[in-house]
Amino acid sequence: MTALIYVVVSYGIWRLFQTGPFALIVRIRTGVGLRSELLTTTEFGAWVEAEAQGYLEARGLKLVRRNYHCKFGEIDLVMLDGEIVVFVEVRYRANNKFGAGFETISTAKQRRLITTAGSFLARHRRLSRRCCRFDVVSVTGGNYHLHFLWIRNAFQKP
Repeated sequence: MTALIYVVVSYGIWRLFQTGPFALIVRIRTGVGLRSELLTTTEFGAWVEAEAQGYLEARGLKLVRRNYHCKFGEIDLVMLDGEIVVFVEVRYRANNKFGAGFETISTAKQRRLITTAGSFLARHRRLSRRCCRFDVVSVTGGNYHLHFLWIRNAFQKP
């Protein structure tokens, strides 16, 4: 079994990003020798979600489930804040030049998250009688200097 270790290395990649020095995230496979390659978009998204999870756990939330999928959609993080079930959507932007991550959550996306949360609660009866809320964690930055904006109760079921 190959373990993945994530490392962040600063490089100036002008042609690719045209923003000056940028964090190039690479993975090194242990047991196969030292080999590095650019993370895929999926791997990078998983890394950002893991960082957001750590941010929320440091503030007292407890993880219930990561990346819950059903036919209605996906919820990035399901956590507990005391007795409250919290459904968290994580949004990443390298910078806020064209708007923050939380601004990209449309009404249609909110409806999908609410429907997906209903599916989650139907499958997890022990949590279905608790109050719930929808939070958004907007992540910006690079070079291992991520900035988190945690919006509690970002939207509600109409």
